[in-house]
Amino acid sequence: MGRRKDQLIRSYQQAKTLLDLRKGQGHPRAKLGHNVYLEPRANNCIAVKFHDTDIVVYRPDVKIELHCGGWFTATTKRNINAYSPFTVWQEKRKWYVNKGPNFSQTNVDFKDGMILDAPEWAAIT
Repeated sequence: MGRRKDQLIRSYQQAKTLLDLRKGQGHPRAKLGHNVYLEPRANNCIAVKFHDTDIVVYRPDVKIELHCGGWFTATTKRNINAYSPFTVWQEKRKWYVNKGPNFSQTNVDFKDGMILDAPEWAAIT
C-alpha cells in the first residue's frame, strides 16, 4: 500500500489536522501506509512511525526531526521522503538530505535524529 493522496503530510498543521480527524472518529492514530502510522507524542509532537521507529517527528515549534533508527534501508528512506517535506537520497552508501523543494538548496549529511527547520513552502504543497 502506498501513500494515499488524501494523507499528504508536509507540515505540523497537516499532521495535526489528520490526527484530529482520526481522533474524532475514535481512532488514536492514523494509518498512512504499510506499517506506517501517524501517532501523537509528548509535548504536542506528532510522529510518523514506521515499524518501531519514529522516522519523522513534527514539532509544534516548526522543527522536524528525521530518524532512521539505524535502519539505512531503501524503504526507510522512501517513507521519510513520502511523509516529510525533505528529500533523503544516497550516494555511495551515504545518506544526504536536500532541504529544497526541487533540489534547489544545499545538501547536508543525514544524521539520525537530525532536527531541521520546516520549510515555508511545505504547508502549501
